[in-house]
Amino acid sequence: MIGDAGVLVDDGDGAAVIAELLGIVADDDELRDELAARGERRLDGYRYERTVARLRVAIDAVTAA
Repeated sequence: MIGDAGVLVDDGDGAAVIAELLGIVADDDELRDELAARGERRLDGYRYERTVARLRVAIDAVTAA
């Protein structure tokens, strides 16, 4: 999931809308830096230890049923 670490577009958005959004992000240093920082924070949720813990919970739920 992208969460708050990216710019979302709708299925109906055409190439012109997407190009404009890419231009905004590319030209706006503050926005680009903020999105990058948010992405780095989101990575924390995918650390090996957290992923293993979530997988164990999921496996335990299936095997306990």
